[in-house]
Amino acid sequence: MLNRFLIAVSLGIVTCSTCMSARAGRITISDAPETNVKVRPPARVPFELYLNSLIFLQARVNGSEPMWFVLDSASTFSFLDAGKAEALGIKAENRDSITGSGGGSIEIAFGKGASLDISGVKLTDQTFAITQWRNKYDRNVVGMIGAPFFKQFVVEIDYQAKNLTLHNPQTYTYTGKGSSLPLEFSEEIPAVRVGMTFRTGSSSEAKLDLDTGAGQTIILNTAFVESHKLLSSTEGMLKFEAGSLAGKVSYFTGRSKTVTLGGFALESVLTNFSGQGGMKVRAGIDGVIGNWLLKRFRVILDCSHRRMILEPSDLFPVATDFEMTGLSLVREGAQFKIDHVFRGSLAEGAGLHAGDVLVAIDNRSASQMNLIQLRQMFKQDGSKLALTIKRGAETLWVTLHMLEIR
Repeated sequence: MLNRFLIAVSLGIVTCSTCMSARAGRITISDAPETNVKVRPPARVPFELYLNSLIFLQARVNGSEPMWFVLDSASTFSFLDAGKAEALGIKAENRDSITGSGGGSIEIAFGKGASLDISGVKLTDQTFAITQWRNKYDRNVVGMIGAPFFKQFVVEIDYQAKNLTLHNPQTYTYTGKGSSLPLEFSEEIPAVRVGMTFRTGSSSEAKLDLDTGAGQTIILNTAFVESHKLLSSTEGMLKFEAGSLAGKVSYFTGRSKTVTLGGFALESVLTNFSGQGGMKVRAGIDGVIGNWLLKRFRVILDCSHRRMILEPSDLFPVATDFEMTGLSLVREGAQFKIDHVFRGSLAEGAGLHAGDVLVAIDNRSASQMNLIQLRQMFKQDGSKLALTIKRGAETLWVTLHMLEIR
């Protein structure tokens, strides 16, 4: 068993923003008025893939300047910071508390009748859950666009191009060759059924929420993990802790042997197994599926027809292990620059800094590779990589030992 205990961000892992639902049952999204869309789709909405994990987009509320929001399909509500709501003239009413995946609760109120403008798509009569937003990002994120947004459009997510395309659900027709999966809904949140086999030799179907507010591949909740005895041995797994809007959760990170999603079979999928103190999800849901897995596809969420369509992208064959180095790369011209190094990560331990330029890997010039090829090199856990780094006028040679997770 690995005794090393790391904060989630040291692996480049970002947990779900809330995974929120109104469990008390006193307030549901059905209380929100019908939406009036002033500019009809299709419309294209650019977004940023924060730390290659979370979807950040900009929107105007009540005619405000553009503000940053997280796009989270597994949040029953859309959220807005209480200070921003007050400044924008949104009155907070019907105070209550809700419970999140971390087991904690947060105090909320509801603000109705707000306008929302996302890249020229204008919506009126929007309802926000208003709370003291705990921003934990490197920019001023003021809230979250949740499940109600997905009910109003067919939402096409292109992770490679970093944009959403919003279609009118009444006129949308799909003509591609992707794989269609049925969606099931619980408390307005879409879920899919996937087949999974585990290193213990067992196999099971899992019902997973689609969670664009989660940076992981798959998180299995405590009840599912315990019922299938998936932590009977944690040898080769890594334990870490992550935060959500309503408390901290802990996981063991290991691998599922296979994950079958629609007509696609993925092997050796990095999976978070919740033990005691892990993620709690409402009854009937076994966990969540997040952006680290979804970004291997172009994803079309057609909630009105209760289906999700997956088209493999160029990232489909690329496993999601490279972020375990704890560094984030950006391309600037012909160079690859490290724009962030996570605290406590392998990259920090090897002495890498933000601003370092990656010149070569194992004597192969980085400028001759694209980002996908680099990811394929970094995904090989248990291996050893020789990096050539340029730091100002200085050239450094760094050996990066990759953890092996099983």
